[in-house]
Amino acid sequence: MWPDAEVLCHWIVLNKHIFKDKSVLEVGAGPGLAGLLAAHYCKRVVLTDLDEKVIKLLRINAGSKYIKLDGCNDSNSFIDYRSGIN
Repeated sequence: MWPDAEVLCHWIVLNKHIFKDKSVLEVGAGPGLAGLLAAHYCKRVVLTDLDEKVIKLLRINAGSKYIKLDGCNDSNSFIDYRSGIN
């Protein structure tokens, strides 16, 4: 995990009002900690990564019964950033 992910997540929580009704793009999401947290506060999140294994894990993480997300479960929410969004 990116060493500053915890700092970014703390900032997201303190500034959650900024995310209201916004769309968020996380490039190189890795495990998606910041993007999945932002999804609690924004309209839509798109998490991207270069590794297809990571994309599969992001889908699993977002589908967890412990994570309640709206607008983050369609096929374009998790993409290989080389492919773009159709």
